[in-house]
Amino acid sequence: MKIYLSPSAQPHNAYAVGNTTEQVQCNRIAEAAKVALERNGYIVKKAPEGQSYVKNVAESNAWGADIHMPIHTNAGGNKKGTLGLCYRGCVNNKYMQAVYKAVAECTPWPDMGIGVRSDLYEINKTNMMCVYIECAFHDKADSAQWIINNVAALGEAIAKGFCAADGKKYIPAGGTKVIPKQVSGNPINNFGLQYQAHCQSVGWLGWVHDGQVAGIEGQRLEAVRINSLLKIKAKAHMQGIGTVDYGYITKNTVIGSTNEKRRFEALMLEAEGLPNGRKLYVQMYFAGKGWGSKCENYGGSFGMGQGTNALRMWVE
Repeated sequence: MKIYLSPSAQPHNAYAVGNTTEQVQCNRIAEAAKVALERNGYIVKKAPEGQSYVKNVAESNAWGADIHMPIHTNAGGNKKGTLGLCYRGCVNNKYMQAVYKAVAECTPWPDMGIGVRSDLYEINKTNMMCVYIECAFHDKADSAQWIINNVAALGEAIAKGFCAADGKKYIPAGGTKVIPKQVSGNPINNFGLQYQAHCQSVGWLGWVHDGQVAGIEGQRLEAVRINSLLKIKAKAHMQGIGTVDYGYITKNTVIGSTNEKRRFEALMLEAEGLPNGRKLYVQMYFAGKGWGSKCENYGGSFGMGQGTNALRMWVE
């Protein structure tokens, strides 16, 4: 499940104490939430600090997030507790309810419930469910200081809420991180082109074939192995090394690197013995961006520092 975190970009909303702002503290909460959510097996993208909500929505929509989550702190009136906001008809959404409940239980003041707003850009313009949380109030000295002191607890509460909504056991800080599994999908055909991905924290994944996905979204792709009756030459472009020519490969040839924490950035193949009219295609999943276009004989990028998470390859 993909969650886009959109912390407040409001540097002029000053806190009552601490010489800080809503932007700074909400970015801290989002950083803590990202760590906690990833530990619990979620795929998370956090907007850079200070990036506009308009750009955040565009990124979230383009990325294909399942949940878009603005993180804010509040001001005005005499309240101090948590407020949830969502589009009409979404108050009873399981994620809205569970995340609001978890954050509300974390804060020490009476809370304000879940309100309906269709005039807020992030609620109105996102393609997916928007779980909008005003964690607590920053214009009162005691609640502002509480937020500053409890950003980690708020981040963990957000993760607890998502786990509760999904019926998952929450893994606290210090627990064993959940690694998402490879979801290979269906093959395009049965030509017999097999390949295998090596990803950070996981190592070698199972063999897949003919257009299935090798790799795990959110995990750095580091190396590939290919098994085919075709004669194939391979090159790889890697972080800190550049392009390496492997010549003719076998199923045991490691294309890329393992245990060196290097990004696998591009793959170039040259196949001999293809049936007439058939071509070899490669498609890469770019970290934080999604699937690139299918290309004949290669996939990836050069000189851009762009990592990859997964790939597909097939003959047709």
